[in-house]
Amino acid sequence: MVKTDAASYVNAFGFKMMNLWDELGARHRLKVRITSEVGCLGTFAFEYPNANAIRTLYTQLMLERGFLAGCAIYPTLAHTDGVLAKFATAADPVFAELAAIVAENRGE
Repeated sequence: MVKTDAASYVNAFGFKMMNLWDELGARHRLKVRITSEVGCLGTFAFEYPNANAIRTLYTQLMLERGFLAGCAIYPTLAHTDGVLAKFATAADPVFAELAAIVAENRGE
């Protein structure tokens, strides 16, 4: 059995996820703010007056792609770089779709 420093692992994974959210927001010109300073509970927010509606749509669109995703992550040892890569592949077009909707509705 291999020993793993679980606390360091989950903290590092959470920062990877927060970096991904930040990168996707920047790539698609979607106002995303990382709201956590610790990786073991990574969080972000959409910076729009209708943020709750955008967050709900984000969750619905990610569910369609096989991920139960909200604006937070509680990383575990089961979260691997492979899982993150699959998540990134699913989330990229979702962020693009959200950005298009926000632009169309001017974020209202």
